[in-house]
Amino acid sequence: MKHPAVLLPALICAAAFWFSSCAGAPDTAARTASGGAPAYEQQLAALDAARIQGSIVRVAQIRELGETLAELAENGDITQQDYLALTGRLELIQGHTPQAKRSYEQAAALSAQNTQVQILAVRLEPDPQARLLRAEEIRRAGNTDPRIVLEQAIAAYQMQDFRLAQAYFDAAQAQLDGPLIAAYGALRAEVQAAQTADGGESLSLSDYAQAAELSAQGMLMLTQSETTFLQELTGVELLSAEALYARARDAGLLPQALSGGGERIVTRAQCAQYLWQFYRAAHHITADYAAKYRTAAIEQQKDGLQPAADGASQPYSPIADVALDAPEFSAIAGCVENRIMSLDAQGFFYPDRPISGAEFTAAVRAAQGL
Repeated sequence: MKHPAVLLPALICAAAFWFSSCAGAPDTAARTASGGAPAYEQQLAALDAARIQGSIVRVAQIRELGETLAELAENGDITQQDYLALTGRLELIQGHTPQAKRSYEQAAALSAQNTQVQILAVRLEPDPQARLLRAEEIRRAGNTDPRIVLEQAIAAYQMQDFRLAQAYFDAAQAQLDGPLIAAYGALRAEVQAAQTADGGESLSLSDYAQAAELSAQGMLMLTQSETTFLQELTGVELLSAEALYARARDAGLLPQALSGGGERIVTRAQCAQYLWQFYRAAHHITADYAAKYRTAAIEQQKDGLQPAADGASQPYSPIADVALDAPEFSAIAGCVENRIMSLDAQGFFYPDRPISGAEFTAAVRAAQGL
């Protein structure tokens, strides 16, 4: 549910990000004595939070931080791509978008996969929803840095989607080392206040959203919260986890393996089967992905482009760890092809791996088209 922003009078300006920039960056005096985020990153986070809340950002502070970054880059204490990306963030804080874009282009030419560069790419998107989607693309491509999750929390906050913001803030907190993202504490307080005003449901949703291994009940609760997929099942009611699970099980919406209890842990394959039924119905998809890929693979064999698997008649699957004749293949292939879920760089899906609350939240929103 969307809520108007609740203004808070004070900005919490303390330690913010955990420092995890590109591999091989030297450990320098810029790192705080407590072992948390480098001082320059704390300062940038505080300035950024002030800008987001509409507070006055002092030009002198921006200038001093810019000078610090230039000195660190000159001394080799931060990489050139970090320097360009961080100064690009400073340009955005001042409202200088063209300059920030130039900084991004120069930084990306050096290392487009650098986390600071990717954060700047997120911030350059034109609106919060685009920023949320860009951050999710970065995570799907393999960047597991929790600062990308923090970017999703900030984007959701700016969208005033406070339930989603709470989930991402919680997920970021669970992963971040050292000082909590305290510079964004006022934003998070707004989120929590809005959730409390909405009836207190956020505690259970937050628990599900940050779960390392999501249960069947949690999967349904997040679906109810984030999408319209279950409206036909629930009507206008907001069901409890137990009631929602019972209805979904009786309606045949759950994979068979999850029908034995709401606390059953959901695997990635089961998640794909669950989500594919909604996406397939919404988009009127009748194609059988197993048949589609089997036909394509056989044609490649005829053309001498691809051998049969292990010398047998069964062609290779395009998904490294899911066979073409596996019952869940079509659902998995459909989710992958439609960018609801993803493979790793080697083409593995990991069908038996439990899905986390954060990963499911992203997937179910992608299936809904959010």
